[in-house]
Amino acid sequence: MKDLFPCAVLTTTLLGTTALATPQLDQQLDEIDPSIRINAEQARQVFSATHPQSSFNIRHDHITRVYGKAFAHGNSPLDAATNFLSEHANMFGIHSDELLPIGPNGDGTHVLPVGYDKLTGTSRFSLVGYKQTVDGIPVFRGDIRILVRDEPTFPVVLVSNALIDMSEYDGRFQGLAATPTQLNERVFLRHAANQFFHDPIIGGVEQVIWAGYDGAWAEPRLAVSFVATGGANFQPETYQKYLYVVDAKTGRILYQENMILDFDFDVSVTARVTQGDGSDDCFSETPEPMPYARVVVGGDTYFADEDGKVIIPGSGNQEVTSDVSGLYFTVNDDFDNSVGSITAELTSGQPYTFEHNALNQTEYDRAEVNAYTWSNRTRDWALRHFPDMPTISTQEFFTININLSNSCNAFYDGSSINFYTSGNGCPNTAFSDVVAHEYGHHMINVCGSGQGQYGEGGSDCNGVLLTREPTLGNGFLGNCSGGIRNADNNLQYPCSGAIHECGQLLSGCVWDLITNLGGAESDAAIDTVSYLWVNSICVHTGTEITPDITIDFMTFDDDDLNIFNGTPNYFQIQNAFSLHNMPGPELALIEIAIPSGAPQIIAPEGEDFTVRISDVTGTYAPGTGKLNYRIGNSGPFTTVDLAPTADDLFVASLPSAACDESFEFFITAETTSGLEVSLPSNAPGIVFAAPVATGFETIVSFDFETNPGWTSSGVSGANVGEWQVGAPCGTTSRGAPGSDFDGSGQCYLTGLGACDSNTDIDNGCAVLTTSVFPTINANGNDANITYALWYDNTGGGIGAEPSSDILEVDISTDGGATWTNVETVGPLDSRSSGGWFAVTFQVSTYATPSEECLMRFTACDFVDEGSVIEAAVDMFSVEIILCEEDGCPGADNSGDTNGDGIVDGADVTNLLANWGLPYPAGDFDCNGVIDGADLTVCFGFWTF
Repeated sequence: MKDLFPCAVLTTTLLGTTALATPQLDQQLDEIDPSIRINAEQARQVFSATHPQSSFNIRHDHITRVYGKAFAHGNSPLDAATNFLSEHANMFGIHSDELLPIGPNGDGTHVLPVGYDKLTGTSRFSLVGYKQTVDGIPVFRGDIRILVRDEPTFPVVLVSNALIDMSEYDGRFQGLAATPTQLNERVFLRHAANQFFHDPIIGGVEQVIWAGYDGAWAEPRLAVSFVATGGANFQPETYQKYLYVVDAKTGRILYQENMILDFDFDVSVTARVTQGDGSDDCFSETPEPMPYARVVVGGDTYFADEDGKVIIPGSGNQEVTSDVSGLYFTVNDDFDNSVGSITAELTSGQPYTFEHNALNQTEYDRAEVNAYTWSNRTRDWALRHFPDMPTISTQEFFTININLSNSCNAFYDGSSINFYTSGNGCPNTAFSDVVAHEYGHHMINVCGSGQGQYGEGGSDCNGVLLTREPTLGNGFLGNCSGGIRNADNNLQYPCSGAIHECGQLLSGCVWDLITNLGGAESDAAIDTVSYLWVNSICVHTGTEITPDITIDFMTFDDDDLNIFNGTPNYFQIQNAFSLHNMPGPELALIEIAIPSGAPQIIAPEGEDFTVRISDVTGTYAPGTGKLNYRIGNSGPFTTVDLAPTADDLFVASLPSAACDESFEFFITAETTSGLEVSLPSNAPGIVFAAPVATGFETIVSFDFETNPGWTSSGVSGANVGEWQVGAPCGTTSRGAPGSDFDGSGQCYLTGLGACDSNTDIDNGCAVLTTSVFPTINANGNDANITYALWYDNTGGGIGAEPSSDILEVDISTDGGATWTNVETVGPLDSRSSGGWFAVTFQVSTYATPSEECLMRFTACDFVDEGSVIEAAVDMFSVEIILCEEDGCPGADNSGDTNGDGIVDGADVTNLLANWGLPYPAGDFDCNGVIDGADLTVCFGFWTF
């Protein structure tokens, strides 16, 4: 592991798509040397050090879940998610301009209420979703979903990640973004069209970046995603519908997904979860309400309520028609191209009951009412547990096609669910759990998940929960005592068989959980598991069934922001999923904490720090508390005992080491039952790290009360936004800051003028370049750079083309010969509409520290229609980690704390800010703290 201190913390911005350049789709992409912009491994270590009671799930070297004790907060769900990304987006290997505030669900809802609480009528969580782009081009199914508890401070409790680490490919696709109309259909259909009997109908065309999917990562390339449809759903023998991702240059198929998700058990395609007790060959029919049914009176349409009741205004006699369709579903019958319809002469004041399929003589009529009733039943059940489920909660007139002229199958194709007539030993497939299964595929689709084994198993979960039976498709093969799949199974993770077979892994976990909570006869058990399953759908990514789902269930079950100390149904969930080799995280039977935080710097003579070990659900075994450490980042760890002090407190002691070495360390302890607990929770994979050093030295510090003489270039003149030092006198009415960041009074601004005057950037770029400064000392130590930033491209709402421009921050460590981007703010993110933000980053994260460093801030107005762009910079400092053997670098500073060559008020400010504290750069008498003696030295060397 790499040294964690000082850590690089770069505020992540959430951008919209940049303006499109003329694409060169046939251009040969040159091989470029990877420019590692982000140290994702180091960022993961930073997260674990900052949140030691949280953890990751990693598959295929890819973080799929972040979970545990709440690890971010905010003033709203969106604010909390933004705060999490601001601090930790780097650990996913993404850059600050790669996320769009668009949810990966069917509606694109950015902030989605989930976890509906029937007692309060509110949702317990908000799911904040983002989609990934690179150079303005969407990454195929690259997204991240952040789950936030809806309570004070809005804690982030779960992150579901499907982002792809593209950090080595920065700029490869710059200028290649294209609209659908700019894509050459003859090229991208070159191979896909050969799979169809006739020319397919093409829809959903989008340029994307293909980098693989579901763990099978590939070299990123430009691609085109689209859906091709051939034939018609009323002709299942020739009906084809596929999602394709093809190479944009050659049309070669990179990924293909069948959108017709069959129910058939022997076909390797995605299908829908079944529900119900069996086919019409196995069970009898009894009257029950037709919810939301359509009723037509004199050309006016009315819809019944969930109990099939409707009040129609009027008097006297009226001719009323009722057919087998309703508000949320439209039934199409391929057998005779019409659905059951009843017309009656009604008299006001006299109740009347329409009874469809009253004669109950044909499978075709039964299929109509079965498909309609069970579709509504499934939809209502899902919305009881997830009222804001995307698309499902608002969709009307969804298509059900029945009595298709084939047998032994049913399917979902993205826009309808479809069922076959009887034949070849199979009944009509429009029955109970088959209908629920197919509609289950629709639920999974609109939540933005892939299908595959997850789609099959998840859809089967619908059937299990609605029918309270483990057998799926009872009677499907003509045997009324057996179905085609069974949730009462012992299938084990991982499963690599056919998707229908492997889907039983998930339904098996759900059935065992129902059993653990009281069994299928328990309403409470069914209600609890239904809540967990339905709400977990929108968190899932990909097509696989993995232990990530166990974590999702536990997180939705949790009630105190920390699943490591258990959830109300932790043991039942853990047991059910463990039976299928899908255990969730073990309980934190004891809790290990470092009350003052892990040391960020280790003195050469060694370092002591306090550790607390507390009982949670288990009991600490005395004498098992250990400090595990090593010098450097390789080799075995040395283990030493923690020294007990009082109650649950202990002292951990790191030994002496040479100045310029570094430590990695973690804490372990055992319970009386012999289980070991560590801090960080996934040590030794993730550990604490800190350098051996004597302190920090601030070598550059500007509050801009005096002009540092930085270079302003680009646009010229205050009235067009040239960078200048001065006191802010703007308001949010035009997007300029009303005050500086640190309260000193002045900062760098894009244009000075009277309050609310026109000082924004016009017709070009305003570039602010610092003077040269060092980021290294004689011992070769690294440095941190800190600055405060303000940026507004909205003009407070008065400018044309708001949210269309950007601010770029770059660093050079070779005197300006080459530049590396540190961050880009805008065009559309949480930092592009005003407000001060402080940023700290480690120089070595982006470039090699040197004596000739420069920073550059570039704000541009690229829009001709009167964009209003304002930017500001304040509180700029450079801090080097010291490694002075005498531990007193201030002895030779002669009153100069910030290294600017003069002794003035800034040095006094530094001394007062660190009064009574260790501050090596100002400790002129080397007594370990800042006091009056140091202030006397400072005044003695005062520069007049």
